[in-house]
This record gives sequence, structure tokens and C-alpha cells, in this order.
Amino acid sequence: MSVYAPMLELKSGVWESVEAPHDATETGPVRGTLIQGPTLFVLLRQPDAARRLYSTEGLATLPHPEHLVLSRQEGLAGAVRRRGDGFAWDPWTAFQPQPREPRNAFLHYEQGCMVRTLAGPGVRQEFWDLVEQGEGAAAGARLLDHEDRCAGLIVRCGSWFGYARGRTRSLPGNAPLSERMDADGSAGDAADLLDCEVSVGRVHGGIWVIEHSTLPQRKGAVLRPRFDDVTGGLTVSDHSGPGGRRKQRQWHLRFLEGPAALLSAA
Repeated sequence: MSVYAPMLELKSGVWESVEAPHDATETGPVRGTLIQGPTLFVLLRQPDAARRLYSTEGLATLPHPEHLVLSRQEGLAGAVRRRGDGFAWDPWTAFQPQPREPRNAFLHYEQGCMVRTLAGPGVRQEFWDLVEQGEGAAAGARLLDHEDRCAGLIVRCGSWFGYARGRTRSLPGNAPLSERMDADGSAGDAADLLDCEVSVGRVHGGIWVIEHSTLPQRKGAVLRPRFDDVTGGLTVSDHSGPGGRRKQRQWHLRFLEGPAALLSAA
């Protein structure tokens, strides 16, 4: 495990955005939540239909129309790095296929709003409203599960947290997930493609409750992060595979920033 200090001039905090539908298939706004630590971050962006979707079962039990709704989400977890005059949100775990290099973003702040201007083809601006400041109350860790061979990340800012668990195998190709949801394909195939968790939630009296997630069965779940004094790893209440089987996941810590005590439930 490595421990490093923040190096970027970036404001830690919790930010939210509301955008117009990204395409004609979406009927409501797209809502985003960014949990930004000193460098580590978790970002979840969902069309309204995906945010409303809830299931007590795993992905493999859902019908094709709901798989299609879930395929239009965006979730990223990784680290922000300075690149030239801007910043790059470099994902270690991503719900959607990602380009080889993340787009540069130029930041400025105005009246509690963070404006991200994404460079490159199709330049666009994103407007993020500050929900809660994270200065002095932020921590995060990059994680690795040796058993399931997947990567993860956890970050906390004040009373908010973000959590991500990647796939056990890489996505082939660069096509968006929505283009891979074959109506004639099996539910199991679709569930395998969608089985990547990016979640955000709140800490209430030491209890970590997931409020929104790329996985509908995780909404309302309690994460229960806890450091293991023997292994030095982090244990969370998680699930395994598209079937949604519950398990205690033991993470190995790859990187840590901020006070470790902020990442452990009371």
C-alpha cells in the first residue's frame, strides 16, 4: 500500500448536476453526483428512468427493457491528474467503455458552481452545484480484490461517500453498452455486461447507506466499510456477480489519501 498527499489545486466536495436528456430515448433529465476527494473521485450520472429503477433481485432476473435503461448510465471512479492547463478525470473503474485517454477539462468556479469545459471534439460545458464541502473531511482509497480479480475505489467527503467495484473481465471494443443490448440475447449476457457497480450514498450516524447505484439491487444497501487490523485491508458488505449474491468483500489497499478513520463505519 502507498500513501500519497494531494498535489492538485482542486476543491474537494460533493457536486450535483442536472442536464437535458442526452438522446431521444430519454424522457427526463440526467442527474449526476460527483464525490471529489483531494484526488480520488466517484462520479455517477443517470437518466431519470435508471435512477428510479429498483430491484430486490440480481441483474439476471431483469427483463430486456430494464437492461436497456441501465445501459445508458455513466459511472466513473479514479483519480484526477493535472494535464497541461487543465485536468483529466482518469478512471480506474468505468461502467461504460472509455477512450484510451480521458478528455481534458478546464475548470472555473462561480457562485458555488463548478464549470467543467471538456476539450476535444464536441466541446461542451458541465455545470456542477456544490452540495457539501469536503475540505478537511475527505479521504479515499484505491482497492484490489485478489479473489475476484477486480478493482475498486472508495471515497468520502463529509457525510457523502462513493464506492465502485469493477468487472472481473474487461469489456471488448469501444461501443456504448446501449448498443450491445441485443433483444435476442440472453438475460445472463446482458447482466454480465452491466455488472459493474458505481454507487453514491450518505453516512447517517455511522451507517453508510447507498442512495443511487448503477446496480438497482444496491439501492438502500448498507456498505459497512471496516479496516481489518490483521490484514490491513478493507472489508465491505457487497455482492458477487450478476446474480446478486451477498458477500463480505475483502479489499487490498493499493493507495490511500486522507485519514483512514474516515473510511471505516462506526
